[in-house]
Amino acid sequence: MTYKDYFLYTEKYWDFDYGFQLVELIVDVVRSRINGYNFNRYGTYGEGSPPSCADPRQHITLRLDLKNQEAIQAVEGKLALVKADGNISDWTKEEDYPYKIRGVTPMRLLNVVYHTAHETATKCALSFYQSISSNSTELHIFQNDKIGYLSDFLPVWLEKSGFRALGGVRPDTSSFKEQLAVDCASSFSEIVDKNRLTDKKKFADRLIHLFLNCICVDTYEENDILTSLGRFLGCPRTYDEICEILGKTLEDCQKLPTCRE
Repeated sequence: MTYKDYFLYTEKYWDFDYGFQLVELIVDVVRSRINGYNFNRYGTYGEGSPPSCADPRQHITLRLDLKNQEAIQAVEGKLALVKADGNISDWTKEEDYPYKIRGVTPMRLLNVVYHTAHETATKCALSFYQSISSNSTELHIFQNDKIGYLSDFLPVWLEKSGFRALGGVRPDTSSFKEQLAVDCASSFSEIVDKNRLTDKKKFADRLIHLFLNCICVDTYEENDILTSLGRFLGCPRTYDEICEILGKTLEDCQKLPTCRE
């Protein structure tokens, strides 16, 4: 089998807890029957390009690499129940999605680099969510200052995940953030197979953007966080330059001591 995309419509798409809980609710029914999965959050006209071709409804897109037809039936049965219970307003599958030929490319048609980046971003975001949601103080700090919090966290996580360009970077961070970075780097190492990364620049690009989307960082916050990340690489840089530098210096995370903690 291969990836199938599902579009889950809900006004709570940007709710930090709800997004993860909804995705896990669906994934749990087929966890032994999938090769991988990923998700992202989309606001009004947020998925698709240009805007005239984009999906106008707020939603979460869940992409599942399913092993068999029975798994497909299980997912779609669960989605029907979730809708009936009022937890989502509607859902549709890739075959019925009206925007797939108008600016939204199905995951199954994308290069394997995108698959790896999406899966890694989701895995790391889930690790981030599980750790920070269990600490009310850290969660409050994060949600009240995402720019400051992630400007400290992001370079440490990326460095521990194997991006050597950030070697030696030590923002003014806390022991909790340090451990959080280690946890997310461990999730990174579980997913990434460097043999699949034929374009490491594109991988870095998608990884960072998709991770931030999963944890509810909006475009304006993301721009400020990336500006800070660029400074750690020597001077203010464009996002394209940041990804070029990071991609060139990605090494195998499995070889790093932090990934075995």
